Amino acid sequence: MAIDKTIFGLRFGANDELFPLQEDLRVFLESPKEENGKKLHGEDLTMYNGMLESIKAYGYYHARGTAAENLQRKVFISVLEHVSFFNPAFKSVIEQYKYHFHALKAIDFKKPKGFIRSAEEEIGRLNPKKKDEAARLARLRGMVDERKSALEALEKRWEALAKELNHIARYVRENLVKIERLCGASVGILADTQTALHEESRIIDEIKVQFKEHLKDSLHRGQLSKQDLEEVKRAVDTLSQEISEFIREDLNAMAGLYDSIYSHTRKFIHALDTLTMRTEDNEDKSVEDYRKLFMQIEGVLVSVVSECHFEVKIRESHSETAYRDILDEKRKEMLDRVLELLLKERRSTWNDRRYVADRRRFKDPGYKGPERRSGHDRRVGKRRGGR
Repeated sequence: MAIDKTIFGLRFGANDELFPLQEDLRVFLESPKEENGKKLHGEDLTMYNGMLESIKAYGYYHARGTAAENLQRKVFISVLEHVSFFNPAFKSVIEQYKYHFHALKAIDFKKPKGFIRSAEEEIGRLNPKKKDEAARLARLRGMVDERKSALEALEKRWEALAKELNHIARYVRENLVKIERLCGASVGILADTQTALHEESRIIDEIKVQFKEHLKDSLHRGQLSKQDLEEVKRAVDTLSQEISEFIREDLNAMAGLYDSIYSHTRKFIHALDTLTMRTEDNEDKSVEDYRKLFMQIEGVLVSVVSECHFEVKIRESHSETAYRDILDEKRKEMLDRVLELLLKERRSTWNDRRYVADRRRFKDPGYKGPERRSGHDRRVGKRRGGR
C-alpha cells in the first residue's frame, strides 16, 4: 500500500457536515474561553500563529532576494519548513477541535431527561377515565414524545462530535509520528561522521582549486613570488582548519534543533495515544467522563503548539584571514547541500523505521507509548453509563 508522505495533508474521513463555516469559526475564536473571562479561545494559538507568519514572511522576502542574510535564521527556518511542524493545516485542525469540543460541552441531556422522568411520573398518577385528567395526560404524552425526539437528536449529535474529535486527535497523532521519524532520520544523518568528513573534503578541495586558479592568473601576469606562495599556503591551511571546525559546529547545531523537535513531538504522541485509547475502548463511561477525556486531549493539542520553544545557535564567522567571504560562502553552500540531503531522506525512507530508535543521537529510554495502535474496531461512547 502506498504511504502518504504528506505531513498534515488532507484529513480523509472527516465529517464534512460538521465542518464549520469560516465566519462561525472566527466568531468562536474571538469569544471568551470562560464566561466573563478575558482570555479568548484563539489566544491558545498566538505563539504558533506568530511563527507561521514569520516563516511566511521569510519565504516571501527570500524568494525576492531581499531577505537579510543571516545564517542562523536561514538554518532555523529551513529546518522548520523541512519537518512541517509549523503548518496552516495543523493550526486549522486544532481550531476545529476546539470548536467541536465547545459544541459537545454545550449538549445538555439533563433537561430533556429530567422533564421526561417528571412527566412520566405524573402520567402514572393521572386517570385517563377522568375528562380533565385525560386531556392533561394527552398533552403530557405529546410533550414526552417531543423530548424523546429531541433527546435522540442530541444523542446523534453527541456521537458525531465525539467521533470527529477522536478523528482529529488521531490525525494529529499520525502526523506527529511522521515528524518524529523525519527528525530521527535527520539527526542520524547529521550525527554520522561521514557526513562531516564528506563535506570537509569537498570544501577543502574546492578552496584548493580556487586558490590554484588564482595562482595561475598571477603567474601569467608575472606577479608571483615565493612569499606569495607561502601566504597562499598559510591561508589555505587556516581556512581548512576553520572550515573543519565550522562544519562540525553547524551540523551539531542543526542536529540539536531536529532533536528538540523530535523530543517535543514524541512526548505528545505518547499523551495522545493514552487518551484516545481511553475514548475508544468499550468500557462504560458517563457523559462527564468523556467530556473530561476530550478536554484533556484539547489540553494536549494546545500544549503541542504553545510549548514548542525551538532554537538553533549558529556561530558567526570571525576569520582573521583576508578570505572571510570565501569561508561564509562555503558554509552556506555546505548547509544548502546538507538540507537537500535531508530532503532526499524525507522522500526516500518513509518505510524504514530503524531510525526511530537507533538512528537518533539521543535516545529516550523512558518513553513507553505504543508506536501505533492495532486495527480493532473503535467505539466512541456507545455504552456510556449514567446518561
